[in-house]
Amino acid sequence: MPNRMQHLVKDALASLVKSENVNNDVMKSALTAVREEAVKQLDEIYTLARSGKGEKALRRVRRFVEKSAPPEEPDWVCPSLDMTFEVLVYPFLMKKKIEGKRYFPAPVPMGLAYHLWGKILLELGKEEDAQKRFQQSLEWNPFNGSNYAFLNRFCEKKQDWDGWLKNIRSEYGTALYEANLMESYAELGRYLIRRGEEEKGQTCLRYVLAHLTEDTFPPALDAEMKKQAQGEPDAAAFDAVCREYGLASGPDKAVIAAITEVAEAQAAGNSKEAGAAMYHHLYGLTGQASYEDKARSLQAAADEAKTKGTANAEAKGKEGEKA
Repeated sequence: MPNRMQHLVKDALASLVKSENVNNDVMKSALTAVREEAVKQLDEIYTLARSGKGEKALRRVRRFVEKSAPPEEPDWVCPSLDMTFEVLVYPFLMKKKIEGKRYFPAPVPMGLAYHLWGKILLELGKEEDAQKRFQQSLEWNPFNGSNYAFLNRFCEKKQDWDGWLKNIRSEYGTALYEANLMESYAELGRYLIRRGEEEKGQTCLRYVLAHLTEDTFPPALDAEMKKQAQGEPDAAAFDAVCREYGLASGPDKAVIAAITEVAEAQAAGNSKEAGAAMYHHLYGLTGQASYEDKARSLQAAADEAKTKGTANAEAKGKEGEKA
């Protein structure tokens, strides 16, 4: 018998299928109810695991995934994304993947479910199985960088240098947020130190330590690595190391281009405020003042439109009263 989650998924997919253009409003109405119910169930499973009932939590998360996954359709691309921001950026960043297909973000946070599944398995000592679940989580949501921390420790333990570097490059190439960007740099530093390239590794770690804007340190930057990060950062040396290993100083160009396209699309439509938010995000990610200038300009235009709309509504109301 279908459970509540299956009914919610069915209704959400139906509402998306009816829409030719997937936009903010469609996303919110289709995803909100499903996400709230899913997060509630996953939170219950996580609480169960933390209370020492790992095997029971494992059975429940497996059942959740089996019953909640959207139907597989060859012409659909259904990522599981955590933020409206990610939903909007994904089709621009993953153009090749969705070319010739229909884009339907999964209404259930499957990436989160697989991540939780992996954590439960890890706590039960089932590392190989946990690794598979973290990889599946990334397949659903390539922007959930928390999976890489676990996958990279597996690679470090096994001295799987190729796999570790591949993960670092993947996280960098999908880093929509500063936290993920800094984590990819911290991982590169740790990777290089483990490979015996201490000077290069220290260069990366010093850069991360000097540029962190949050109190939370990347998982790769533990106490041992913090000691390695002592000293003055060298921006030129850091950039050279990044380029040598397939990264760059600052966000990936494809990421910047994708977010810019979304910002322009929002600004050209009736979503100047959303466009402003996109440009503000770019400013936070890159530090380039030109993005902040665009954000302020669009926000001013949005505020002006709101003021005019309010004034027009009040004028019409007064005219109605006179009549």
